[in-house]
Amino acid sequence: MQTYKTFLKIALKNIPSIISYFIIFAIIAIMSTSQSEENEKLIYQDEAIKFTVFNRDGSKTGEAIKECLSEKNKYVEIEDNEETIRVALYYRDIYYAVVVPEGFEEAIKNGEDMELMNYKVPDSAMGYYMDLTLESYAKTLKGYVAAGYSIDEANDEAIETLKNTVEVNLLSDVESDKTIGNPMFGATDDKPSIYYFYQYVPYIFLAIMISGVGPIMITFGKSDIRKRVAVSSQSFKSYSAQMFLGVVTCGLALLALFNILAMILYAENISFAGIVSYVIITACLLAVSMGITYLGGNLFNKTATMGAFSNVVSLGFSFLGGIFVPLEFFGATMKNIARFTPTYWYVRANEAITGIKSFADINMEEFALACGVQLLFAVAFFSIGLAVSKYKREAA
Repeated sequence: MQTYKTFLKIALKNIPSIISYFIIFAIIAIMSTSQSEENEKLIYQDEAIKFTVFNRDGSKTGEAIKECLSEKNKYVEIEDNEETIRVALYYRDIYYAVVVPEGFEEAIKNGEDMELMNYKVPDSAMGYYMDLTLESYAKTLKGYVAAGYSIDEANDEAIETLKNTVEVNLLSDVESDKTIGNPMFGATDDKPSIYYFYQYVPYIFLAIMISGVGPIMITFGKSDIRKRVAVSSQSFKSYSAQMFLGVVTCGLALLALFNILAMILYAENISFAGIVSYVIITACLLAVSMGITYLGGNLFNKTATMGAFSNVVSLGFSFLGGIFVPLEFFGATMKNIARFTPTYWYVRANEAITGIKSFADINMEEFALACGVQLLFAVAFFSIGLAVSKYKREAA
């Protein structure tokens, strides 16, 4: 086991740099967790827009418009003066001002068209939103009047109609009218904190494994060391097995560190089934990370090159696989490309176990598929790395 012992000795010398990577990435993960959770909860939350209404018509319709807009927004009383309005818009005391012109209600009664006037912050999303709300109200009001309702009844009905809303939830992923994720809990934008922690683990694992263990592989891959091993009594099979064991040992230490950290941070929000499931998906991800590290260590000869390889792989897989950009924002073409990355399948596995309380809650078919594909990626990377190692050994 001389090769294995030497591997661990070199790894122990690199512990300070590996620990620094762990601390930095752990802090980033924790910060990203809290920030992502907060942002996710606010995705579909309405924001009250400050507005005012000038009822120059003095009609009940003008008051009804005020009541309708006040349902989800904040009414602000200001003087009906153009200069005052412009100052209020400039300082964002209001974002929108509606002017109900004289004769507006009478025009509605007679089925005539009369536009509502408005002032708004130029090119603002809030202004366009209020435009749409007013347009919807006016069309609804005219529809009720045309149906024979009195103007007072039409206003009441229009307000009630626009109060009806549809609950919107963020789907984890939709493909061919089938939700990808845990159907036990439906589609939701309120995921537990631990979901976000594990969502960023692929980037951390790939970066630490390739940057921390890769240089050790390069050290063993130097020409003089390869030649010395080649003339030794140690077989290629034994040498490869010990190198593989060294990579696995470092990987298991990393796996334990992050899962222990997660259990400490989120102990109150995770069940036993959740713990086991997260260990499984991170173990599959670790296998992929080790495979890529083993391949890179045999493929490259310089530590600097390995560092560049680490950045390309960790960032590339994170962006393409749905780590940094949620899969639900991907188009059909991007999703097809993402399927060729192991991180895509990791995200699907993470979605399949979100919020589970027991093993019966797991979307087992989705979970097994996602984990199985990751393991196939790992086997592929290890096989290519082994082939490269054998080629270099024979060339030596």
